[in-house]
Amino acid sequence: MKASEKAAKATLAQFLAVVQNHDSTAHSFAVKLPFAAGGDNEYLWLGELSLEDGKWYGTVDNTPEYTQEVKYGEKVEFDTARVADWNYTKNGVLIGGYSIRLLRNRMNPEQRAEFDKSTNWTIK
Repeated sequence: MKASEKAAKATLAQFLAVVQNHDSTAHSFAVKLPFAAGGDNEYLWLGELSLEDGKWYGTVDNTPEYTQEVKYGEKVEFDTARVADWNYTKNGVLIGGYSIRLLRNRMNPEQRAEFDKSTNWTIK
């Protein structure tokens, strides 16, 4: 996971530029952030990203299981330095999503096929 986070951080500026450029072929922008959960972190996706008065906001896209910091559907401000992953879809293809790719690569062929059926994008 550390390698996927490193790749995401190395390309984060490019991602944020795409979000701000409003490319009509790109959608479903999301970032993955850690939230405190006891002595550990729970990583959650934020969607519906927006930049307002120089601050980034997103809506919690997963139901938290361990953290009490946020709730599903809550709009939260976030610091881009905390972003552990990012993704969006462009012309039906997943862009970014380094942790998603890692987890998918760890699946056996049957799990991978089922996972691929459950998404609305392809991974290249």
